[in-house]
Amino acid sequence: MSYEDIVAQFLESAVAEIRGLGEVDGLDLRCQLSGGYDSRVTYGLFLSSGLPTDRYVVESAKGKAADFGVAQELASKHGHRLNTRGVGTAATIDSDEAYQLWKLGNMGSYLPIYSVKHRSTRFALKARGDLWTSTKFYQKSPERITKTIVKSVPDNRGRCVGQDWWDGLADIGVDYRSAEALMLHYSAFRSRFHCGRRWYKNLGHHVLYSPLVSRSLGAAAIESSRKGWGDKRLSMDLLLALGNGLASVRFDARSKAFRNSELRESPFRGGIAISDSRKAVYWGRERAVPQEKMGCGLSDTGLRERLLEEYHLVEREVKRAGILPTRVFKKAVAEQKEGGSLSHGLRMTTLVLFAAFTLGVERY
Repeated sequence: MSYEDIVAQFLESAVAEIRGLGEVDGLDLRCQLSGGYDSRVTYGLFLSSGLPTDRYVVESAKGKAADFGVAQELASKHGHRLNTRGVGTAATIDSDEAYQLWKLGNMGSYLPIYSVKHRSTRFALKARGDLWTSTKFYQKSPERITKTIVKSVPDNRGRCVGQDWWDGLADIGVDYRSAEALMLHYSAFRSRFHCGRRWYKNLGHHVLYSPLVSRSLGAAAIESSRKGWGDKRLSMDLLLALGNGLASVRFDARSKAFRNSELRESPFRGGIAISDSRKAVYWGRERAVPQEKMGCGLSDTGLRERLLEEYHLVEREVKRAGILPTRVFKKAVAEQKEGGSLSHGLRMTTLVLFAAFTLGVERY
């Protein structure tokens, strides 16, 4: 199949899937929208499905001003108000359980902390722009990445880690000289952490769903890489194919804007016709569970207290092991004093806890 046919195949399938979900009685649908490419493609799939604007909620994080401003502009253009309703916001688990769920879902894979705070008999299906194909995280050749790993990790361990990374290419049967080598490496390994770390939040009152996790889209990404286009070109083609002016509304960064010459060259300029087909969705009713709260006192402050308490209990043993450079501990102390957010302000602190977990000296 040609690149153009693969893109059209993906869009047909994804839009039909969303139409099917929209016909499930009582299913709360939500679409997360930011200021970048991926969530906008997901939003475009919802628009192309023809579902009524009140059938699903479009949401965006107010705490990220650039993202929220762009999302608000785009949603308003298509008759949506952001964050209009939800399943519920009252905390239903306490800090101890939230901390354990975070560790079980993220330990060793993702430094920022996004916690589960709710359990509910009702839930929403939240559509996100998570991708399993990407080249943007690997801008170097496999050889250069291996050399960087060897240089960054002290002693002979760097050579071992570098060899382990290199062997990963052979494990998935990829020639390191091929144009798509790093994309397939990402798909097989890193995407499981980068996207997968979010899926533990299914334990809460949102079930996460990404229509972009698709074999067709993966094939399109590989074709795009072989042509030397990269992620930006594929994103542009998808947005143009979906129409609705999605490619022309500003993004959260000027560098993401498409040049007029790029837009003119796309075979998808002017959009494509998408059929009105739909997929059958077989949906079982959820089991009844007790309605009472499972705990109380949950807050980001409580979660931070658990995190810092364990950090101080394991810090000395992790230092003694010598697996992390001294600068990590210095940065951890500094960020704790600064009191930054759980998602962005405690990453070195989290790294020390990951090391404690690896060493088997964690305390909770």
